[in-house]
Amino acid sequence: MAGRPPIEDLKKAVVELVPDGVGTAAIAQEFGCSQRRVQQIVKAVGLARLVEPVRPHLDDVVCEEACRHGDNYGVAMLLGALRAHHPGWSFPRRRVLAALKADRPEALAARRHWAHLRIGRGVYVAHHFAYSWHMDLACKLQEYGIYVGALIDGDSRKALRLVALVDKLPVTIYDKLFAPAANSHGLPDQLITDKGSEWCVAAFACLLLAGLAGRSAASRRAHRFVPSKRNVRARTLVPPRAATCANAAHVCVPRRLAPWQTRVERFNYEINMRVLVPVRRLINVLELRGLLDRYLGKHVYAFSRVMQPLVQHGLDLLEAAWNEHSVRPVRNMEHSGGIPNRRAVLRPHPGGQLKLPLRFDGVHEYEEARGRPLEHTSRDDGYDSEWCARPAARARAVAAVVGDIESAWCELQDCSYTRSIDAYLCFLSYYN
Repeated sequence: MAGRPPIEDLKKAVVELVPDGVGTAAIAQEFGCSQRRVQQIVKAVGLARLVEPVRPHLDDVVCEEACRHGDNYGVAMLLGALRAHHPGWSFPRRRVLAALKADRPEALAARRHWAHLRIGRGVYVAHHFAYSWHMDLACKLQEYGIYVGALIDGDSRKALRLVALVDKLPVTIYDKLFAPAANSHGLPDQLITDKGSEWCVAAFACLLLAGLAGRSAASRRAHRFVPSKRNVRARTLVPPRAATCANAAHVCVPRRLAPWQTRVERFNYEINMRVLVPVRRLINVLELRGLLDRYLGKHVYAFSRVMQPLVQHGLDLLEAAWNEHSVRPVRNMEHSGGIPNRRAVLRPHPGGQLKLPLRFDGVHEYEEARGRPLEHTSRDDGYDSEWCARPAARARAVAAVVGDIESAWCELQDCSYTRSIDAYLCFLSYYN
């Protein structure tokens, strides 16, 4: 039986690993000592983080954020939302859980049901920020003209961009989803998508810019198509069985991942449960009352235009909460857990990351190479040909009938549909 590790070796490991984001539990497991002992050393060497003061009126703040985000936000995600919207304050997990139990006991109990269990986590590896980006659409409500575009960083698991769309044309995907993220974060080493044609412009832009930079012969292509049910298929770093984590070099072993072991496909669960479920309930009410027919173009057009700003507000809340909540570590992978925003800072791109050139027009470049123009407007826009030429006027019209987006979203979460139905009928009356 191995004895306790020398105290100097343990102190040296703590000083090296804790600033890199390694947890005290992982260090204790690696060196065969108690987590409490590691925590004592962390405090003794001055590495303990400063504890922020607890937010006054914490219970009221938790209840307010739970109302705004909805019942499908659990404790971990709600903690992320609280950190994002109330920086500088501490929110003890036990007190947040107690406040939720007191305010929403039925909703908290419902999350324990099998239908609310998270999809199983698989094994995945990415070496740094922008090593791979995963882009996909959540199309659960596509029959009603509502699409959600998601772009996730593979290493940090940061949600780079979540956007509500009313069509999935390649031009829309590039202009609304990919280009804004590339302008903010640079280009990824590899963009991963399914085989849908809507990704063609974004994929072309990645391949073109990599070729111009002399990276067309690189071992990892700038874009990769994979089947939609397997949006990640990677080589996995697995430690040898006979070695310990302290002294073993990782061996690269090919492993075919199960269909659900993905980055962005799994994140679609978050979008569906936390954003699209309230909209689906509203659709059910409208259809039961005979007010919405998905086979009538003007109904779909009016509904999607009214719902787009509400869905976008829900996505903004989800993005802020997700990027500040603590994601669990991946099995067999050290240092794979943590808060996405912090992971993106602690594990930056090592250098040589490509940037989207100023005034680069990916759509124009693709059309030039293709030899014919792309479709720039959705067929449904024919129901609003006048306002399509004036998108600002259309946005003002939607804002006028919806009113305050924050209040409308909270009402949607509380299954109060008067404002949303009135806005939909008002916008629909323009075509009757």
